[in-house]
Amino acid sequence: MNETICFIGIGNMGSSIIDFIISKNLWKKDKLILCDYEYNKLNKYKNIEDLCLIEDASEAVCHSKNIVIAVKPQDAPCLFEQIKSKITPESLIISIMAGVKINVIQKYTGCRAVIRCMPNLPVKLGKGVIGWSCSNEVDEKRKKFFSYFCRYFGKALYFADEASLDAITALSGSGPMYVALFTQSLIKAGELIGLNENEAKIAAIQTLIGSALMLEQLSMPTELLIQKITSKGGTTEQASKIFHEYDFANIIIKAVQAAYSKARTLGKE
Repeated sequence: MNETICFIGIGNMGSSIIDFIISKNLWKKDKLILCDYEYNKLNKYKNIEDLCLIEDASEAVCHSKNIVIAVKPQDAPCLFEQIKSKITPESLIISIMAGVKINVIQKYTGCRAVIRCMPNLPVKLGKGVIGWSCSNEVDEKRKKFFSYFCRYFGKALYFADEASLDAITALSGSGPMYVALFTQSLIKAGELIGLNENEAKIAAIQTLIGSALMLEQLSMPTELLIQKITSKGGTTEQASKIFHEYDFANIIIKAVQAAYSKARTLGKE
């Protein structure tokens, strides 16, 4: 891409996006500006030719009208104070801060064109989910480009109502933790019934991958897959009885609802 873009905040999510962009050559390196006040986070990129590394956010935004903000929500007020005097009418802010609403970003930075998105960590592999919304000042050209570019990272979901991003935060943003916790439990169960750790890990992860691909690529309803696997009087039925006894489905629902409630709370704060 020919336009310069500035990334502020090189934490887990910021670095995941940047690493994918660099590995897939999605953006010209001499058009990438990486900014973080902790230089050790920039240090991993110091040997990549043509990248611009800057510690001072107020300086970094002077070099680009496209600004990706990937700092923690609690760090937003300080950052906004640093960059607000450098914002121009041509500036575009792309925020991946959980809970920080578009009108808040507009109010404290002065930037009118704001895209707010919620990617999840699998964007690092191009298999993520990116829910996004934007202010009225983001024109159709920018909207189309952002939607197109998101496809490199996984599935993009646009919401006219920004409030839906709280739901995406709870479901797919936090979702990799749910999957990892379930996988961890499967591995532990495999070990308890006689498999070694490596065998249990391979079996658990491949089962998750294969099952997810069946649901996606065969457009198979979840109910149908459950039905196909659960034979009357068989092993899966016995497992199913335990899930029902301990209300497994409702535990998942309650966990997502708790994450959703927290996401909404962050927005109010």
